[in-house]
Amino acid sequence: MRYREESGGQEHSDFSSCFLMLAISRFQSQLTDFPMYRLAEVEVAALYPRIREVALNR
Repeated sequence: MRYREESGGQEHSDFSSCFLMLAISRFQSQLTDFPMYRLAEVEVAALYPRIREVALNR
């Protein structure tokens, strides 16, 4: 808790959400047998919605 208070919780929160998305994506990949490049795309799209917007508007 001390680390979280000193840093305002921002780094800890970002890391936690990143790790959570990574874990969810890896679990989904096991269920659906996605290839690795697709898994990476899902992780990037989940963590950075703006990148997905730009990619769709191309």
